Amino acid sequence: MKKHLPINKLPQNKLKESFAKARLENNIGLALIEFWNTPLYIITTKNLNGEDCYAAKVAQGKEYKCVTVSENIEQLKFNDYSVRHLTGAQIIQDIGRKYEVLIAYDDGGDYLTKNHLSWFLDIMEK
Repeated sequence: MKKHLPINKLPQNKLKESFAKARLENNIGLALIEFWNTPLYIITTKNLNGEDCYAAKVAQGKEYKCVTVSENIEQLKFNDYSVRHLTGAQIIQDIGRKYEVLIAYDDGGDYLTKNHLSWFLDIMEK
């Protein structure tokens, strides 16, 4: 029989928890700081010149393109795509204000909008 850990002993996901706290405190900065420091995998593809680039797709129900990232490489296994391992900081610096970000977890996800990223980049540039 499989043993279950008590609820307070379950493994925690700091990135996911930071988004929950950000929603409670109405402060996306809490999640962005954790995202900045988190090692993540991001989906990549080849552009028309054969160079690696982020696979940006139009997000469901949105008018903007987004890139998909995860701490768990298993969440990003697709036949036609590759992945790169970067920090959130590298991803934000690379995409700037161009794309939104979908963060995939085993049991759901979170989303960073262009407005969130723009606000954060404005602060970082000061």
